[in-house]
Amino acid sequence: HIWLNISVWIDAPTLLHPGTTGDGMVASQWECLASPRSGPRKGVRTNLMLVTSEIWKERNARVFNNVSTLPQVLIQQIKDEGRVSALAGAKHLASIS
Repeated sequence: HIWLNISVWIDAPTLLHPGTTGDGMVASQWECLASPRSGPRKGVRTNLMLVTSEIWKERNARVFNNVSTLPQVLIQQIKDEGRVSALAGAKHLASIS
């Protein structure tokens, strides 16, 4: 749900359908995910790191604090964090948020 909404928001369908790399390595899959066919490549990569970080923080909150956030709220938090980062100077995020 999170990745679907983010891929639509930043117009990066490769986040959902990265294709195949042939070697089965996680690093290769991430490279494929972060290499959009169009649009701002660095912005997508920065956003990929942002989304992954926010999902990891949500995972930790669930595991260690027994607290969970609704997916819609988490998506909005990711968007807000992206906008704040862009305002703070993350120029590549500014191109997609």
